Amino acid sequence: MGKAVHSNLGSSRGRGGRLGGGLLRKLPLLMVVVGLTVFLVLFVLLPIGSILVESLLKNGGALDLSGGFLRMLRQRFLRQTVKNSLVLATTVSVIATSLAFALAYCTTQFKLKGLRFWNG
Repeated sequence: MGKAVHSNLGSSRGRGGRLGGGLLRKLPLLMVVVGLTVFLVLFVLLPIGSILVESLLKNGGALDLSGGFLRMLRQRFLRQTVKNSLVLATTVSVIATSLAFALAYCTTQFKLKGLRFWNG
């Protein structure tokens, strides 16, 4: 019989058996992530969402697609512009996801210098 291999992956205890042992070391990274998320929501998602809602509603608050959207899509030039934007967004998303997957794979499969900062 071989030796049993113990893993700390499913445990809430950090090094030395203390509960939450590595949490304090990752606190600056957590603060950056939370700060960037708040910034993204406040200054990107909320303004874009409010513009979208305002563009879809009439003055009385009823849903109105006949206003600008349908008129815009009837014009060939604007329809082509929307199509080009969607193609570009899809292409960039596929390329970025592929690169992120490749980098994530490399960081998990190979020993790279500087990973202690992210792994704690």
